[in-house]
Amino acid sequence: MCIRLATYEDRREADYLRAIFAGRGNTLENTVFLLMTPDGKTRLTPGGRTPDWVWEDASAMAQGMKAIAARYRPGGEIRGVPCMATFRLSLNVAACDSLPLLAAVGAKGEDAAVAAKSLEAIAWAEGLRGRIAFAPPTSIADLAATGIRVDKPGIYFIEPETYGMTGTAKGSVALDAETDAVREFAKAQLGRFVVPVKSERSHIGQGRAKGIFWKTAIPVEDTNGRRGGG
Repeated sequence: MCIRLATYEDRREADYLRAIFAGRGNTLENTVFLLMTPDGKTRLTPGGRTPDWVWEDASAMAQGMKAIAARYRPGGEIRGVPCMATFRLSLNVAACDSLPLLAAVGAKGEDAAVAAKSLEAIAWAEGLRGRIAFAPPTSIADLAATGIRVDKPGIYFIEPETYGMTGTAKGSVALDAETDAVREFAKAQLGRFVVPVKSERSHIGQGRAKGIFWKTAIPVEDTNGRRGGG
């Protein structure tokens, strides 16, 4: 499984990643590559910036990963909803990955936890897996802070705007809706979602012209990341 790193948004994660691989001067890079055992405790490859630090080409990588995968068999139940720590960060990451965002929204964040099982089933469902981003249990106020206005709790399908600073709620189902109903809702909304096409050069240039910059939780150490404009 490929994990979407928070890198500069979480100090504890940053320290962990630095222990896996650090650049010159012990700087934290914005990408890190490592294969680990399913329990996340034992390294199966050396740590590096990218897979080509471990394998010389795609063919060697495929053979190496097949050999490692043959030592493990799927087992147990996949649990949890893959999401970032906050709604604001989830919205931004969804925009970066050109994905819609599914968010369980309550009057208070903890009220939305009732939808956890339904969202978990959607996150790992065949045909939906990897096509939708998810937010942690979220409050109406969390959405309002990003300019998204909703008038009641529910599970919302949200289309991020280009830079992930705000978005549009396209529809919702009840927080306590049956899993099948949530799945059908997600499929229907996904069928209407148009994946945005972006050009990196124009995207960055237009963002700078509009004064849009992302302020990270901790300083960016990767010099390539700093040149990218935040």
